[in-house]
Amino acid sequence: MPKPKKPSSPETPSSEMRTTLSNGTNKGIGDLNPWSVLQAAVKAVPSLKYALAVLGIVAAIAIIKGFGIDFRVAVYGTILMMVLMTALVVFAALTKVRSKQIRIAALVLMWSFLALTILSAVLLFTSAFFGYPKPLPQLIGLADAETDDRAALNADSSKFEVFSHHRHLDLSQWQFIPDGKATEKLSSALWIDKLKVRRLREDAKSLCIRHATTGVPTPEFLSKTHHVSFNETTELPQGGPRPKLRIFDVCLDVSGEPVDQWFELLLESKYWNAFNNPQTAWAGMPVVNPTKNAVFEIHFPKSKPVKTWERREGSRDTTTSELITDDAIQITDRQILRWKIENPQRNWVYKFVWEW
Repeated sequence: MPKPKKPSSPETPSSEMRTTLSNGTNKGIGDLNPWSVLQAAVKAVPSLKYALAVLGIVAAIAIIKGFGIDFRVAVYGTILMMVLMTALVVFAALTKVRSKQIRIAALVLMWSFLALTILSAVLLFTSAFFGYPKPLPQLIGLADAETDDRAALNADSSKFEVFSHHRHLDLSQWQFIPDGKATEKLSSALWIDKLKVRRLREDAKSLCIRHATTGVPTPEFLSKTHHVSFNETTELPQGGPRPKLRIFDVCLDVSGEPVDQWFELLLESKYWNAFNNPQTAWAGMPVVNPTKNAVFEIHFPKSKPVKTWERREGSRDTTTSELITDDAIQITDRQILRWKIENPQRNWVYKFVWEW
């Protein structure tokens, strides 16, 4: 009688298991990696092949991040592309249907989508390169990031009346900054805006003043009379290219002031490393609200007095300006230029252009 086989001890592998391990068919845990696990899983359960598609999407996200592309652009662009691809596949399939009525409908839809795609491409091209016609919320800046800043400022102009606006630019601490130190706060230019103003309506809660600088560091804004907030605008000047300026709308909270009563407002704005051309420069005073009187004054450094200057004025909506030759200016030892502007025009810019 043959003897029964003795069962293997739990701690001792059977000869079959020993053979399998010795010939290397099954690898140890240390040899596993995510890709080999996924391959084995797909082989065991074929439906898991769709996990590869998920990995592809994750990889695409990593690529998008690596290129520095805005995720909003990538997401909306991908969705639009998938919709159009699906529509084309469906229409291509429908054109093979024998029913005459369905085939005609499919062809009409297909050509309509083709025409819309071409038209959209043309409009996107002209908007990107020529600034017309635009929106698609301001070419994917997504509206709130690029609102119509000029319209917002002009809307404020019906909410306030300015009796007097005195703008003083102090360049006494100016110095030339080499390119290698452009990001350091070394050369200061201090703007001081003093206004006597009144609210005309209850919803006139903040008065905004525009500032623009060629300096790299963000300016500092301070008011001893009202709370200050500011945002950097993306406005393009109408009729001209994008300026090499950082433009800020600085807003003061005047909601606590009585309606139809005059009050005073003070704003100090410190630019860093601005006016960094050692030969020539210019500075402006935009007038947004109806204003009765304005004074624009510049104080130059003792080490760099003004040599020649001219005054110019023009609409904020264009890049052109007119030369002013009247005698409404005072000069003190080539250190101070003072321009008294009677009845300044609304939505106008008054400029000093000088050599020093």
